[in-house]
Amino acid sequence: MQIIAHRGFWFKESEKNNTKSFNRATRNNFGIETDIRDYCGELVISHDIPTSDSLLLVDFIENYFRNLLDKKNPPYLALNIKSDGLYEKLRRILNENNIINYFVFDMSIPDTFSYLHGHMDVYLRQSEFEIVSSHFNNCKGIWLDQFESNWYNSEFIYEQLQKWKNVCIVSPELHGRDYIECWDILKNIELSVACNLMICTDYPDKAREYFEQN
Repeated sequence: MQIIAHRGFWFKESEKNNTKSFNRATRNNFGIETDIRDYCGELVISHDIPTSDSLLLVDFIENYFRNLLDKKNPPYLALNIKSDGLYEKLRRILNENNIINYFVFDMSIPDTFSYLHGHMDVYLRQSEFEIVSSHFNNCKGIWLDQFESNWYNSEFIYEQLQKWKNVCIVSPELHGRDYIECWDILKNIELSVACNLMICTDYPDKAREYFEQN
């Protein structure tokens, strides 16, 4: 199972979505989840409304490559699209930098079709409040969320892997809940399919230790 560090590998709130946390994640061979917006015609990293101090996406990618441990098989970039209309610029930047281990998610429904029609790797959100439509059968995977409870079991995860190829689990601490019940479910997933399973977590170091020991 691949581990994705939510907004980088950070130890305090001020490190989220900044170069220090991204470099720490990359040097530990974790994937990175981060947020993409636009500011004055440029794509930037920002969860909230961007400012002139927001990190440029091109600078983020440059640092990402500089610190990669395995350039032939890099960990995934999970790109949370926070604004509509970014498709053309984002596709160009990813193509120019030969980024292949990535997926985009959380766009609006109309904007999602731009990414799908452009043959980009799209993951669709599924949660206790959202069901994925069969109209999106050419997506690459599912961003499996759990806002209020651990509503699924291992059998459900197997079903999603069969349908959608890849599944990225949103670990419950991202919503302020305990993560152990969820992690207990994931540790029982067979190794034969675990390579298509990811977890996005605020605790990538704890997750690596937990899953390697169990």
